[in-house]
Amino acid sequence: MVKDFHLEQRRTMRLTLCIPLKIGIQQNDGTSLTFDARTTVVNKNGARIESDMAPPLDQELTLNVPASGKSATARVAWASKDANENGFREFGVELEEGENLWGVRFPPVDWKWQDLSS
Repeated sequence: MVKDFHLEQRRTMRLTLCIPLKIGIQQNDGTSLTFDARTTVVNKNGARIESDMAPPLDQELTLNVPASGKSATARVAWASKDANENGFREFGVELEEGENLWGVRFPPVDWKWQDLSS
């Protein structure tokens, strides 16, 4: 059974936006791993990210946005098993604290979707 979804159910508006990232992972053996990635969709609570690798579910990450110098802690909420059409792995992250890490202006909280096609 497919549940109906409505845009109004989102906590915050999602924006399609490509932002280069440096992602850091603290591994179990105490070493750290850093890799390049980029966002494909962002909101105040997280992002969809694509890169050459996808960390495991629930992995804690440090997201660094080189263009702004901002960083935040996040956890992997989902990860693709296969590469996307661009040859990258995709994964979703949830920020530890909802914030505007991305440096973009989001629509106001009371913004309502309007169908402009009518």
